Order: sequence, then C-alpha cells, then structure tokens
Amino acid sequence: MFEKVTIDEIRKPAGQALNIFALFMILFTSITLFNGLDYENIPLYLKISTLIQLIIIIISILQWIPFVKINPTSSKLKKKRYAKFLSIINVLSCVNAILAFNNLFYYMGIQHNVDLYKYWLHNTVTMIMSFLLLSIGALMMLNEGKIIARFANGKTRSKIGLVTVLLSKFIYITKFIEYLSIPN
Repeated sequence: MFEKVTIDEIRKPAGQALNIFALFMILFTSITLFNGLDYENIPLYLKISTLIQLIIIIISILQWIPFVKINPTSSKLKKKRYAKFLSIINVLSCVNAILAFNNLFYYMGIQHNVDLYKYWLHNTVTMIMSFLLLSIGALMMLNEGKIIARFANGKTRSKIGLVTVLLSKFIYITKFIEYLSIPN
C-alpha cells in the first residue's frame, strides 16, 4: 500500500455510493415480489446471494462511522490493518454492485417460472474469476507481490500480470456465448 494514502482517503464515499446503487437494485428487484412472485418460489441461491449482498452493503455503509479511532499516535500495524479492511470492503463494494444488478435478471426469470440456475452459477463464477484475475494482474504489474518476487524479476512479473489482466477480459467472450444460449 502506498505510504501517502491516508485512512480518510480510503474512507471516501465511492464504495458507499456503489453500495447505495446495489441497495437500490435489490429494492428494485423486490418489486417482483409485488408483481406476482411469491417469496417461497425464490430459489435458495438467490436468497443467499441477496443476503450476502445486504451484509456487504451494511458493512460498507457503516464505514461512515469511524469505529476504529486512528490518530497520529496509533501504531503503524493498526493503521495498516484498518486500511486493508477498508480497501477490501471498497473492492467488495464494486463486485457487490455488479452482482446486485446481475441478479435482477434472474429474479425476473423466476417471476416468469424460468429457473436459470445454471446460467446464474456460470455467470457469477465467471464474474468472480474475472475480477480475481484482474486484481492479481494489477498487483503483479504494480510489482506488489512479495511472494512472487522470490521467483521472478520485475519484467517477468509485469508480463505475467499483463497476461492475467488479458485473461480477466474472458468475461466478455462468455457474456456473448451466454447471450446466444439463454432461452427466450
């Protein structure tokens, strides 16, 4: 992590704004419950994923309240751990907003008595894998990987990082294939 980045800069409301968008998407999804979809008919995978999304939203919105008191005399380790926690929540906020928007399609499918579990699973796994590859590739291109530093020099890590970033773009190919294979 960069030394000049402060905790207040990490706590800026970008993650919270994304999670408010995700919350609106979940609320918009709940409109299907008022248009003929019974709660009992919602599959367990959609209930669990929505619950996880709501937990991430709550944790992210709670960032506005500074529970951990960080002052200039706080230990460097405490600051670093808190910064990592905030960074992880902000990154999860990005993924959460995308998955909340994505689940809307599957709720509407359930409303019309079409179970799209295979497509949901494929889509969710592909998006998470793509995001992980993008994150790993970006860290490697920034030469932040301390474990890999033992095995590869800076240029090799950058090349591996570039390859993983390119592999993360695989989601666009799978989206096209998914679009062609989903039933009307």
